[in-house]
Amino acid sequence: MERDLGTKIIHVYSLQVKGRCRIRFNNFQDRLVKELRLANISDIKEANKFLEEVFIPRFSQRFGIKPQKRKDLHQKLTKYELGNLESDLLSSVL
Repeated sequence: MERDLGTKIIHVYSLQVKGRCRIRFNNFQDRLVKELRLANISDIKEANKFLEEVFIPRFSQRFGIKPQKRKDLHQKLTKYELGNLESDLLSSVL
């Protein structure tokens, strides 16, 4: 699959990289809670609206990176894969 897509998997075992990911995740969670409080939001419906309309667009604008290529690299499913979607979904849930 990597060869088909022209990609290379880079496995990261470094504690520094794992730590950076964890720090970003914790910062993201911490920042979101503070933003919700600043916006006086305390229910899920308003929080979801805030996420979609305010927080995610601002976050994406600040930290997002535009792809080098706009081409859709999704591959069509084979007949076999199409026939086994339901069983694959059930096995991943169980």
